Formats: sequence, C-alpha cells, structure tokens
Amino acid sequence: MDDRRIVKIAIITCVYGRPLIFRLFLKWFLFLRYNLADRFDLRLYCGGSVNDQDGECYKIFNAIIGNFGTWVESSNEPLGKKWNNTLVSAKEREFDYFMILGSDDFPSISLFNTYFQYLDGKYNFI
Repeated sequence: MDDRRIVKIAIITCVYGRPLIFRLFLKWFLFLRYNLADRFDLRLYCGGSVNDQDGECYKIFNAIIGNFGTWVESSNEPLGKKWNNTLVSAKEREFDYFMILGSDDFPSISLFNTYFQYLDGKYNFI
C-alpha cells in the first residue's frame, strides 16, 4: 500500500445508555482522528435510539462529534438490528474499510499503525 494514501474507515458502534462512558469514547475517537489524520480519515457511525436510554447519548454525540460522524436512529430490540442498520447506513458512503467497535472500546494509535501495514484492499472489515 502507498504510505501516502489516506485510508477512509467507517467506525461502526452502537450505544445503549451509559452516557459517561460514551462521552469518553467520543473524546477518544476525536483524539484518534486528530492523531492519525496523516494516514486515516476516520468517520463514526453510531446506532442508538433517542426514545430508549440513549437520549442523553444522542445529545452528547451531537455536541462532541459534529461533522465527523452520523447518528443512526434504531431501536435496541433486537440489538442485532441496531448494529445492522448502522452498518447499512455506513455502507451507503464510500469507505475503504469498516471497523466495528463497542462503545466502550478504546483502540490504541499503535493498533491503527499496525493495521496500516496490512491494508491492501483484500478485506472490507477490520
């Protein structure tokens, strides 16, 4: 892979309550986005339901993420539907890869740098 290429990755997550942890997750996402901008264009897709326990998370998402992400409105029953709807929404855009993360996962910069070495277009999911 060309080391100068910017790799576009959609990070897919879903949330159900826990606004304090979710706020940390979003801030970590922005930290990664800023610190990896020379190699990656990271966009966040988050599935949640304003009418369930996710209303506070929705407000936090809009306040922190801005244009770097998309909130996908989806009920939590069943949970798999929420994940699927979020992934389908991201697939409507042009990305090189899709990465599925829990809304309480905090991947390191070194993990992304390791991934970068192996991104060769053969895989659509990380």
